Amino acid sequence: MLMTDGEIREAMKSGDLAIDNFSESCLEAASYDMRVGERLLISNEPTEIDLSSRGSAVCSQASSRW
Repeated sequence: MLMTDGEIREAMKSGDLAIDNFSESCLEAASYDMRVGERLLISNEPTEIDLSSRGSAVCSQASSRW
């Protein structure tokens, strides 16, 4: 199912959709950015990032690095 940000908000409000630890900062125009683990591995990079110690990783549009 495809949903806009407004439809996601409405579904959350009505109880038709539940997202644990919902954050407005993760809501995009037609998507919701979700985390599925505590570790991040960027392709072509040998180093693994422990998100549990950082809290999150944000990708800058100006750079392909997290």
